[in-house]
Amino acid sequence: MRLCKECSLKFYRKRFLAMPEKEWDGDSVIYYEDADIYFNDEDYLIEWCIENKKRPSELELVHCEPGRLRILEDDYWADNLPEEGKLPKNMLQAIDDLNKVVRATPAQVWLPCKIRVSTLSDEDYLKEIEWVK
Repeated sequence: MRLCKECSLKFYRKRFLAMPEKEWDGDSVIYYEDADIYFNDEDYLIEWCIENKKRPSELELVHCEPGRLRILEDDYWADNLPEEGKLPKNMLQAIDDLNKVVRATPAQVWLPCKIRVSTLSDEDYLKEIEWVK
């Protein structure tokens, strides 16, 4: 069953508010799903809010955790190969070698987690902007 837009917004807001919350340190990576954007410093957050005429308190932000790049599976090209086709051994070895590097590399991506950012104060972040007042 599809929800109407209003019900959908209420559902997602309720789900967001049910998450545990934690203050943002101003440096770690946080995510704003509505705009599909990541922030990792206060200046970038303020700049984005000004450009988009949003108050920091309006944003439903969540903390992020480090993640790893996905491992390349040897069936990645299965749709390109003829039926029952197999990759050459040298390609399978190259995939294995690449995956070893991926596993050994520190986190390269950030993934939103289920901890919301405590509501940010508009006054702390946008004191000098007229339209906020």
